Amino acid sequence: MKISENIRSKLVIISDTPMWYDEKAYVNIYEPTLREIEQVANLFDEVIWLGFNRPSYVFGNGRPTTHLSIQFKLLMPCGGHTFFSKVRSLALLPYYIVTILKYLVTAKNIHTRGPSVPAMLTVLLSFLFKNKKYWHKYAGNWVADQSPFFYRFQKKWALKAVFSKVTINGRWPDQLPHILSFENPCFTRKELKLAERSVSTKTFYPKYTFCFAGRLEEAKGVGNLLTACLSLTSSEKIHELLLAGDGASKKDYELQARKSLCAVHFMGSLNRDQLNEVYAKSHFMILPSASEGFPKVLAEAAAFGCIPIVTNVSALSQYIQHGVNGFFLENNKPETIRQTIDFILNGGHDLTEISNASKKLANDFTYEKFVNRLQYEIFSN
Repeated sequence: MKISENIRSKLVIISDTPMWYDEKAYVNIYEPTLREIEQVANLFDEVIWLGFNRPSYVFGNGRPTTHLSIQFKLLMPCGGHTFFSKVRSLALLPYYIVTILKYLVTAKNIHTRGPSVPAMLTVLLSFLFKNKKYWHKYAGNWVADQSPFFYRFQKKWALKAVFSKVTINGRWPDQLPHILSFENPCFTRKELKLAERSVSTKTFYPKYTFCFAGRLEEAKGVGNLLTACLSLTSSEKIHELLLAGDGASKKDYELQARKSLCAVHFMGSLNRDQLNEVYAKSHFMILPSASEGFPKVLAEAAAFGCIPIVTNVSALSQYIQHGVNGFFLENNKPETIRQTIDFILNGGHDLTEISNASKKLANDFTYEKFVNRLQYEIFSN
């Protein structure tokens, strides 16, 4: 059911979400984000979504939408770490501003997804049009001590935009009234029940399967994880490590994995059904990231009884209790990862009980709960 007549009609979404045309001229969108927006779109008659045109995007799966109300506007992309890419990003700012303004003035409801350049510009432009309803989603680590300047700048202006609603991961001291704590949704209640049924007989005996899902890059701790696998004393208790995802360093990681004491399999970019198959046969989800907001894959895996092993960053400690429904890494250094895995597998823990406790995490991450909160906390009068 759509929200009330005075709220419904058009929603404009502004993000850097990867979009690209396939051989049939359909627009493909990064699938985890698309699933969320398709749920949000049910609240509106028309959705116009501005995202980055990345035809060479290979680090995540994508698909077209069947949702008739969603239209797409593909923007020239920016980003990168080279001097040329930074100059190009600056040169594109006027183009972004003009394009965003064109769509911003046509709708009452505006949604941004950041930290990103399009989201940042929209937050700044919103001060010229305060009579609209703004929902800014900040997916990064809201309380990171050493965030990049660009992230800190966007957070600063989101804090000033008191006429908007800003959703973040976690709940923090002295949180302003317009800053709302929201979970990252990742499945429907029906999907959650199917996940629970599919792993009702999952047993925790050696040999164990570990999985990782996300971009294959150093920021996610992939290299450190593979280094840890070179010296595990408990390697005989591990069946395999499954790495779902892609990245520019994949070939380097594949070479590194050849020396691992346990079998390592690179699964590539997987769609949702394929990821579910990985979760269903895995016992642990390991995410040794240097920084996170709250990764969707953690809640997805928990629904399938995968015990989380994660770095204690951002809001993760608000959901996970060490030794109760998961385990924390003190940091993401290889030696810490190795010691933690050995501790878990040799420590006599009741892993079945911890797995059952981890499943309860998933209840907060349904689309139904998410959309209901949007309707009454963000888009209501």
